[in-house]
Amino acid sequence: MPDRIIRESICVSETLNQLTDFEERFWHRLTVNCDDFGRFDARPAILKGRLFPLLDGKTKKDMADALNKLASVGLVELYEVDGKPFLQVVTWSKYQRARAEKSKFPSPADSCRQPSSDSPECDNRNTIIDNRNAKCECEISEADAIQRADYAKIVSMYNEICVSYPRCSKLSDKRKKAISARLSSGYTLEDFRTVFQKAEASHFLKGGNDRNWKADFDWMIADANMAKIFDGKYDDMPTGSGTNQKTGNVFAKLMMGGVPDEAE
Repeated sequence: MPDRIIRESICVSETLNQLTDFEERFWHRLTVNCDDFGRFDARPAILKGRLFPLLDGKTKKDMADALNKLASVGLVELYEVDGKPFLQVVTWSKYQRARAEKSKFPSPADSCRQPSSDSPECDNRNTIIDNRNAKCECEISEADAIQRADYAKIVSMYNEICVSYPRCSKLSDKRKKAISARLSSGYTLEDFRTVFQKAEASHFLKGGNDRNWKADFDWMIADANMAKIFDGKYDDMPTGSGTNQKTGNVFAKLMMGGVPDEAE
């Protein structure tokens, strides 16, 4: 098995920071077991035997749970070929060297040629390991990999900064679409950081209003709401400005006739 590259940037990775200690150990051991194309068998029994052959107390369910967590934060892509589950490390080509000419495992694109229950020919179908989610996506491009990494970074950034708000624990398709739309419109990761920092500093958004309403992740990343936060509409006014501090600022005070819509 060829050597694998691990960079010191893992120490400050916001994606890895979302993992438990066991999930991170799972990730590193998976990395050294993948073939030269970043692929591996995704059957829990195989993962248990190859990644933790000497560790007692861990079950096949623990393997499946850890693998699904890696998929949820954008580290791996899960797919099926001929009814068997496989995995692909999303950013493999960015960090590792491929020496072999051919992969030991089927590619995600091979899953497109598998028949589905509702179609005689699979058209861009990539079935996830538990068969509960299906994505119309055959090939993993570098742009897709970067976008998935951005999703995870933004959620991690929110959870780290916005400690006064409900935690964002699941990266749903609706949230991915909202994040993608904001990034496509020109917002950067640093812009998201600024928005989250402003929200955490806003007395009004944290519930300091007449109805005790509090913002959350979904509200903050909505287009109109993100623009208002970014522009400072919810910033607290300096002490002694004469503005009611419970409402936070002049704009927020004007808004008190109706607390911001949660799905604006």
